[in-house]
Amino acid sequence: MANVLAIAWFNAANNYLSNAVSPSLPAGTSGWAELGVNAVAPAGAAYAVLYLQSMGDTGSVWFDDASARPA
Repeated sequence: MANVLAIAWFNAANNYLSNAVSPSLPAGTSGWAELGVNAVAPAGAAYAVLYLQSMGDTGSVWFDDASARPA
């Protein structure tokens, strides 16, 4: 099971530069759990995209209130 929050950076030409990924939720997590990733944008980054990823689950997963803020 992999439920993570990821951020990916791209340059002005829309080329992928790098990404950072939060730790995954532990198996068997129920109720609300916060995911977070702390990262620094690489040189040349023009914008970032947040990804909410859920893979290999046997139940339901909901994501709510994804946001980004400067450090």
